[in-house]
Amino acid sequence: MTRYDAIVVGARVAGSATARCLARRGYRVLLVDKAHFPSDTISSHLVKARAIAYLDRWGLRPALVAQETDFRTAFSFTCEGLAVRGHATGQALRRTLAREHGWEELNDIPDGPIEWACVRRTVLDAVLVDAAAAAGVEIRQGFPVTELLRADDGRVVGVRGGDIEERATIVIGADGRRSRVAREVGARVLRESLDCGYTYYAYYDGVDLRELDIGVHLRGRLGLGYCPTNHGQAMISVWGPRAWAADFRGDLESNFDRSVRWCDPELAARMTRGRRTSRLFGILDQPNRVLQASGPGWALVGDAGYHLDQCTAIGITHALRSAVWLSDALDDGLGGRAPLDEATASYNQRVLDSLGGYFDYVCRIARSESPRPEIVGMFEVLGRNPELARRFYDFSASLLSFEDFYGPEGQALIRDVGGEPDPATLRAYRERRPSYEENPWAT
Repeated sequence: MTRYDAIVVGARVAGSATARCLARRGYRVLLVDKAHFPSDTISSHLVKARAIAYLDRWGLRPALVAQETDFRTAFSFTCEGLAVRGHATGQALRRTLAREHGWEELNDIPDGPIEWACVRRTVLDAVLVDAAAAAGVEIRQGFPVTELLRADDGRVVGVRGGDIEERATIVIGADGRRSRVAREVGARVLRESLDCGYTYYAYYDGVDLRELDIGVHLRGRLGLGYCPTNHGQAMISVWGPRAWAADFRGDLESNFDRSVRWCDPELAARMTRGRRTSRLFGILDQPNRVLQASGPGWALVGDAGYHLDQCTAIGITHALRSAVWLSDALDDGLGGRAPLDEATASYNQRVLDSLGGYFDYVCRIARSESPRPEIVGMFEVLGRNPELARRFYDFSASLLSFEDFYGPEGQALIRDVGGEPDPATLRAYRERRPSYEENPWAT
């Protein structure tokens, strides 16, 4: 019977990246997925600057360019009409990669603006699967795992798919937020919040995004995101509080368009000159959940280990980061430098430590509450100070921790550098805020 060093269940972002990293270190890896690639999946699409750095390090940019990926540096985040324009910085990226991964020789990363992209999952996942295959990973598509294999002491030792059994030293669940691996091993829920919103998105041809700030618009309890994606198309997304979802779905297409007009009339006008090329994809069930990510003979990576609401669009970035962390830990365990279970436990703790206050931050945003006046004031300050805007985008790209930006020292820095918010802006917001609390979709 074939024996592998690792079997990875799930071949999307986290799974393919983990498998590739292990194979490049000489381990024998089997990667399985019930899907056939290219294959689509619900996603926030954003490959932020840190994620781009991983893909560049692995030599995958040419494959993304071949699929007409539109790389950008500038971004705009508009809160109640207050725009924060800027970009993540190469300085912060180099510091983060050196500190967290020990990577050196990063001189190819420029000091200033660094790129992000909005990549369709039919493109990104296929690129990563191909990269895993090129690294020597054995890949089986259309292979649904039906059961985990266990030794007499309960240790996971392999997988079964139908009547096929394969065994490995470690089984890695990378099979998403409804992970079969997590369910079968009984991974404990360590943190959980059911706060979440609804999100719908679609693809468009003919929507001209040139000379238009790419990014996010928040108004009241509604949000809008838009960016160029592969093959000249635009991806447009709207979201709001979960309690409004049923009413929103009552007239889905009309309410989608109304959301765009409410958040950004300029984009709405451009949409009338374009053509929607897909159905409206919806996300309604996206609880924030952190699981125990390792145990005897198993580990979880990506959404299988922890899943956050899409509101910060950080999922792809954190999936790639966790893939690097897990492959580093497994190299110690499989390579004999540490007991395997201790190595995977150290990975588990590293993931937990990285969340810090970020988990509660995401839960708060996911409730889609109208911004508090102090948050509106902060965005007014950020919007008129380029240095602080760059710091905000470093945080958004996971190059600064939540504590670095929103903690006491981070907020003191914003006050010291940017000064106080404009009283007139805050007064105008307080006067109109109550109208934002009503459900616009209720009939």
